[in-house]
Amino acid sequence: MSSSTSSSRYKFPFMAYDIQEQLMDAMYSALDQKKVAIVESPTGTGKSLSIICATIQWIQDFHTNELKRLTRQLQTLNKEIERLDADSKVSSDWIELQDKKSMVCRQKEVIVKQLNAFDVKNQRNKALVDRRSNSLVRHSLVLKHKNVSKKLRTDTNCGDELSACDNETDEDFVDYCSDEEVMDEKVSAEESETFVRPKIYYASRTHSQLSQFIREIQRTTYSRGDTPLRAVPLGSRNNYCINDRVLRLNNNHLINEKCIELQNSSNSQTKCQFFKKSVMNELKDEVLADVLDIEDINKLGKGVKACPYYSTRLAIPEAEIVIMPYNVLLHSPTRQSYGIDLVDSVVVVDEAHNLMETIHNIHSIELKGSHVMDALTQLNAYLARYKTRLSARNAMHIKQIVFILNVFSKHFKTSAQNDCQSVCERVEFLIRLGIENLNLFQILDYCQKSQIARKLFGFSKRQQSVANDIKPDKAVNGTTAFLAKMKAKSIELQSIASNTSTPEEEVKVYGSPLYLIQEFLRALVNSNSNAKIITKYDKNSIRECCVKYILLNPFSQFKDIVSECRSVVLCGGTMKPFDEYIDHLFTPLGITSDRLLTFSCGHVIPDSHLLAVALGMGPNGKTLNYTFQNRTNNSMIEETGKTVVNMCAVIPDGIVCFFPSYELEDIYYKSWQKCGIIKSIESKGKTVFREPRKASMVHTILSDYNRAITGTNNRGALLLCVVGGKMSEGINFSDHLGRGVIVVGLPYANKQSLELTQKMQYLDSLKPNAGNVFYENLCLKAVNQSIGRAIRHKNDFAVIILLDNRYTNRQNIRQNLPDWIRARLLCVDSFPKAFSSIRQFFHNKQK
Repeated sequence: MSSSTSSSRYKFPFMAYDIQEQLMDAMYSALDQKKVAIVESPTGTGKSLSIICATIQWIQDFHTNELKRLTRQLQTLNKEIERLDADSKVSSDWIELQDKKSMVCRQKEVIVKQLNAFDVKNQRNKALVDRRSNSLVRHSLVLKHKNVSKKLRTDTNCGDELSACDNETDEDFVDYCSDEEVMDEKVSAEESETFVRPKIYYASRTHSQLSQFIREIQRTTYSRGDTPLRAVPLGSRNNYCINDRVLRLNNNHLINEKCIELQNSSNSQTKCQFFKKSVMNELKDEVLADVLDIEDINKLGKGVKACPYYSTRLAIPEAEIVIMPYNVLLHSPTRQSYGIDLVDSVVVVDEAHNLMETIHNIHSIELKGSHVMDALTQLNAYLARYKTRLSARNAMHIKQIVFILNVFSKHFKTSAQNDCQSVCERVEFLIRLGIENLNLFQILDYCQKSQIARKLFGFSKRQQSVANDIKPDKAVNGTTAFLAKMKAKSIELQSIASNTSTPEEEVKVYGSPLYLIQEFLRALVNSNSNAKIITKYDKNSIRECCVKYILLNPFSQFKDIVSECRSVVLCGGTMKPFDEYIDHLFTPLGITSDRLLTFSCGHVIPDSHLLAVALGMGPNGKTLNYTFQNRTNNSMIEETGKTVVNMCAVIPDGIVCFFPSYELEDIYYKSWQKCGIIKSIESKGKTVFREPRKASMVHTILSDYNRAITGTNNRGALLLCVVGGKMSEGINFSDHLGRGVIVVGLPYANKQSLELTQKMQYLDSLKPNAGNVFYENLCLKAVNQSIGRAIRHKNDFAVIILLDNRYTNRQNIRQNLPDWIRARLLCVDSFPKAFSSIRQFFHNKQK
């Protein structure tokens, strides 16, 4: 059903469906009534476009109504002043009347100031509209290439990563003396009368999702109106930097520190050529004049030679909509560094199904024995090299860091020797280590302002190069001998992996292990009482021991956002159960039911476009039950394989099959290869692809998968994926790419995990059985995200198959599936019945 009023009120670019109209109404009401809202709209129902139209229409209406209100108030106050003047002429109590008049005049001054701000804003809008129409730079650099897809920056040669640091220089030498010597990185945007309030702060998980949101704004008439829509996309330096000297470092930590160093340099030859306030203000105006994405802004920045990163930050005070990744919104220090003021504003968090996990991950950090040992090696070599040049204060701070690292090393050795894992509070951990009396704040301040981690990285890289040049048969001593010893131990000084990885896994790279150590110490000085420190040992290698700081209560980090904003809206395609967000995020913050608003809608597709099947039995009559004890049985693996082969015979085009983990997918694939299942699948015309562990390979695999389906003489493909993996979120398997989605089992987390155990115990302390509810929800939310990869628009159709008899037998599991899937769910324990239903579904689609 479509609504005839959609395009008129909300300027929806198409004739909106009823559920889209309902979603826009719910969003508008939440913002207008200062509500905290949880909104669920299935993927493929136009959720983003509905959010955009509702929020922009509300903010425009708000400013219009606010202007009318202030104008009426001014008229009322002027009449009151006239009355008081008239009364004072005839009344004997003129002193009291003058006091009243003074009070009314002060009220009038406030109103006049607010009205003047509207006038300034209108004049500013006229200038921005004129710039949008007449900017030659923007027309030549952006509009001309609007339909051309390019990289955000030119490729750099990894071999040149540190070409600026090939020879030893005093860049590595710490010469920090006082807090005042290093400029703060923050560029303070002027809080002028042009400051726009309230703002809409929109946050999502990835930059690709943010770019998609901007493209959706560009589809609406709001982006092309007589009044410019001031939308500013924020990003990291890694996204926005256009200085090749900085980008070649290819590491976020190093890029950040190098950027700060270059902008503060007093040497005109080394100072960043793009950090010029006048041209940055020009670029800021270009950003405000039109709705641009990161790629557009980078092109403009290169054209006018202005820094896009700081230009977008300068634009924040005047912006109406600020578009940002999760980490900027959810991390208070980052938010403050950007100058983001949430007071009386609106926050919209999209893809919020993983919000609590994201908050947990942002504020948790793991420190491994390898990080500690490598940092110790680097610092000792650094002290040996510069001991005669370091000031007493610098030497003292570095020795304090070395002392802390030695304490951590001893802690790992003790844990490994005692064969124990431990969990303790933050203060208890500091006491165990014996560093409770150290001023960690002062040490962290020194690390930040001296940039010791970046300098240590450069020093270690060069020293490693020296060690590599040492001939084995040459007699060496002193520092050279020490460096040769470093090489012999094969210590990797350039990059430190954040976790143990196989050759197929992605390796997370840090410029120096000292960055991680700083982050861990920063977490330790956090006064949050609802956090734990977990120590895990490895008897075979101290380098594999680790300590992890974990946050147990997400609401503590969400408190400022909820308390400062006029309204907070959490949106997603799979948000149920709502109680999880209410109990863990809002109720602890004092949000009562009268301020809460929840909304959920169905899908735009007709019932005939989806068949959902919960199947508990395979083609040979074996029960499909993927508990930990059963899932690796050879008979279960073979029965699953035969089930998939049968599905490949009746489901056309592309099928996506999700496993609970990479390990289980690997076991099944290798077993299927040995027993001939893979050949049977290929005999049905399906080419088999596997989700890669390297993120860099995802695009290649998806392209090959697409070609196998759409290419000449190809009948389709089967893609083996992982729940919670790289293809379970943000990937569009629409139409022929996802005619079938199969989920093998239930991806329950390891209940023996110390981290999960602590989380569940904490939740149980707040509410009985809350830990188990959280455990179940964690699993089903991951399933819901995976099955949401199919059915991406109103004309799409697909079959969803849930393999496990727990789907058929347990009502609590089915209850947590999305409403639009549960309403169409067929629970069967008979394979022939399921097979027949699926075959008939696609037969009907061919008519």
